[in-house]
Amino acid sequence: MDSFTIESITIPSFSLKHKAAQSTGQFAVFELTVEAISNGTRLRWTVHRRYTDFEELHNKLVRSGYPGLTDLPGKRLMGNLSTAFLDQRREELQRYILATVQCTEATRSASFMGFIGAVQFLDQGKAELPGSGEGMTAFPYAFRSGRYNNSRQSKPADEPSCRVLPCTVS
Repeated sequence: MDSFTIESITIPSFSLKHKAAQSTGQFAVFELTVEAISNGTRLRWTVHRRYTDFEELHNKLVRSGYPGLTDLPGKRLMGNLSTAFLDQRREELQRYILATVQCTEATRSASFMGFIGAVQFLDQGKAELPGSGEGMTAFPYAFRSGRYNNSRQSKPADEPSCRVLPCTVS
């Protein structure tokens, strides 16, 4: 792995999104701001994750046996889209991610690197870390949500199917 160090991960905000198939259905998305240093260069980027993404990450880390993991905040079936609840959930997820970052072995896993959107920092661009046996199975929220799969609108032949946005370099 390149010289890669996570400096901070914060969850400054959340937003409500509408489900594509149902105009009345909504879900919450949490914005994570990641700051890291890679080979002496300070990087900063943003990723968006749903609670289920946190749950999936937690389950993978637990199955992998990383020591010292904290519990993920529990699920709530009713009233889980109120502003007060989502702000509390954001704070709980912030504490969870900060505690997880303290487990250095877990933060170097392919699951965690994929979760924070840093798969390019895996060993020589491979989709798994040497000796971990842990492959990448998750795609970023925007791709899973179908946001880039709009069959009603055709794209020009010369337009790429996805765009890579530059991250902020300090």
